[in-house]
Amino acid sequence: MVAALKDDIEHIETNFEKVQKLQETFLAEMDGTNYYLNQGKEQLPYVLNIGFPGQRNDLLLLRLDLEGISISTGSACTAGVVQVSHVLQALYGEDSPRLHESVRVSISPQNTEQEMITLANTLKNIIGG
Repeated sequence: MVAALKDDIEHIETNFEKVQKLQETFLAEMDGTNYYLNQGKEQLPYVLNIGFPGQRNDLLLLRLDLEGISISTGSACTAGVVQVSHVLQALYGEDSPRLHESVRVSISPQNTEQEMITLANTLKNIIGG
């Protein structure tokens, strides 16, 4: 465990660049699909909060789970709890449709380009994009 952590620290720039490329691959695959990003200008690539207008995120999670893909609707600190994102609620208000359309995708250096392509293609198949 300590060796793995030391390796991660020594390769932080490489890991960052890999995760950034994985996010870019995912977004390129989503091109032409109706979505929006919930993020600011200065965003780390490790977490991507993406919303799909008119798509219920709870049903989206269920369908992705049936395909063997795990993502979330809330923040990492509420993992396992089914509730709207308190961050999105603070940003957009408690009546915003974004609260029920958005999902959180966590990306790590252990993910592969093929996994990002599979996620994008599965999402497009589910939402009809």
